[in-house]
Amino acid sequence: MKDEPYSAFSRKELILRDHLAVQRTVLANERTLLAYIRTALTLFGFGIAFTQVPLFDTLLFIATGWVFIPLSGAVFLLGLWKYRDCRKRLASLR
Repeated sequence: MKDEPYSAFSRKELILRDHLAVQRTVLANERTLLAYIRTALTLFGFGIAFTQVPLFDTLLFIATGWVFIPLSGAVFLLGLWKYRDCRKRLASLR
């Protein structure tokens, strides 16, 4: 973690502005996770709709729906992985 922005400073050298910047980053990380979850739920909803609603009863819509369902899981896992990685890196600054 040598390429971290505050790695050159000890924890005691950080001023209030730096601590607040870390807090803003923590909140931004949480908002980003929520955006990934919202995107995953939307993809899952469209996937279910495309596979189940008779209005979309063409092979293209059904195939697209079956692609969206696992894609939603992948988006959720990607968001969770990025959130945990960022949280781990931020824990070293606290």
